[in-house]
Amino acid sequence: MSPIESLASESYEPDSLHTPRIWGTCTLEDGTAKVQIGSINKKVDNDDSLPQNWEYTELVPGLCYTIHTYEGDCDPPQPFYAEPYEMPIESNAPPEILRSLWEIIGTEFRVCALVRTINLKTGQVSTYIENRFS
Repeated sequence: MSPIESLASESYEPDSLHTPRIWGTCTLEDGTAKVQIGSINKKVDNDDSLPQNWEYTELVPGLCYTIHTYEGDCDPPQPFYAEPYEMPIESNAPPEILRSLWEIIGTEFRVCALVRTINLKTGQVSTYIENRFS
């Protein structure tokens, strides 16, 4: 079952901010890396869920796709409704990439950041996670 299928019955978080659920996967299929990213937000005009999903296969070295739960200055927090955006990567070392992503997230709402790499020659996958609760 794909992430999109497994999240089809999910909703945004049941908290007072209606926090969007966000997810991402990175896989290697027939030698090609594929990134899937999704979010489940609350619709603006009612309480229904608004699932959004994106897929990228034309990946560019030195760029990553970025999604987050909130946008703006978070006063008050506003859900991030946009398509994931490209962000330059300043390093080739995954721990340094993770640290730079972690540092740009606002500290009040910072929960988790993840960097995943796939060696296209060997298929080896490495995952690096920073989580304030672990």
